[in-house]
Amino acid sequence: MKSRLLVYKKLDFLKKYSLKFLFISFVGIHIPLLGIILYLISVEKNEVTPLEIIILALILTLVATSITLFLLNELLKPLKMIQEGLDQYIQTKQLPDLPEHYQDELGQVMSKLQNTLEQLQHLLDEKHDLIALLSHDLRSPVNQIKGLVALLQDSEEELQQEYLQVMDGLCTQHATLLSEVLFMLKQEEENTAHKVFEYVDLIKLLDECIQEHHTSLEKKDVSVSLTSSVDNVQVNMERTFFQQAIRNLLENAIKFSFPKGAIDIRVETVSDQLQIHIRDYGMGFKPEVAHQLFDKFTRQGKKGTFNEPSTGLGLHLTKKIIEQHIGRVEASSEGQGKGATFTIRLTQWKSMSKTMDVFSVEN
Repeated sequence: MKSRLLVYKKLDFLKKYSLKFLFISFVGIHIPLLGIILYLISVEKNEVTPLEIIILALILTLVATSITLFLLNELLKPLKMIQEGLDQYIQTKQLPDLPEHYQDELGQVMSKLQNTLEQLQHLLDEKHDLIALLSHDLRSPVNQIKGLVALLQDSEEELQQEYLQVMDGLCTQHATLLSEVLFMLKQEEENTAHKVFEYVDLIKLLDECIQEHHTSLEKKDVSVSLTSSVDNVQVNMERTFFQQAIRNLLENAIKFSFPKGAIDIRVETVSDQLQIHIRDYGMGFKPEVAHQLFDKFTRQGKKGTFNEPSTGLGLHLTKKIIEQHIGRVEASSEGQGKGATFTIRLTQWKSMSKTMDVFSVEN
């Protein structure tokens, strides 16, 4: 499609679409005048007759009109491309390939339209993935619970407790999945609206997340230490989403920690970058699969040390949230059984003091 815009591309030095039309019209209007002037210069004046001037003017006007109409039609091709691209997407859901580098008004329209259609397609893909997830993973636990209820009614008393524990685990898995799906839908909805960012005390927020998980930490007898080499560090964030990202990483660390294990949360700076490290000493993973952990519905998901379920959504959500905060999140591990470290790297932060005093919280 882009190869069709030869004339539009040649006139890209004019930064306004209206100037392109004006330039072509100006050239078209002056072709007859320039032609007549050149003709008069090239011949003797006494050899020129009025009839010749009239005929030449008519011919040059016809030529200029044809050239001008052709060029104006070429200049309208971006509009035709936009129409064809929209028709193509509506009929086949195939994304057009509109150019995005032109600077005039129409170029900006093409760029924004291309980006909008790509985002729309991404949302549609997300919707299809969620439908597939809901149709399978939400229906399966319900059927399992129904089967267990039937077994429970006819089972001996010593088996009933076992069945009830299985049902409790299925309900927990069901609730976790619903929570993450609903949060993903909420995030996609919030992406279309204006988010309110503010500077929030990072240490206080991390401490709140630790306290929220007191029960699950106590259940595994896992301790958490929080240290910071930056005093009174403030991060520019949308609090609800950023806190959810921290929760996801902390829940992940707890899930894969061994009983009586430990989790270290460390805040530090490297150059102008703020880093948050969340390290556990649990199950770990093979180093070569680190990048796959953040894929949606990743196959690298596995059950925790207490058979906690994995939905394959938590780390994917975390990655998206951190990227929306102009940061990135990375995972590393020395291997299975050697723990894992998840690191958030941020650039939008400030500190009221540059001292290196250590702030520590023990769970």
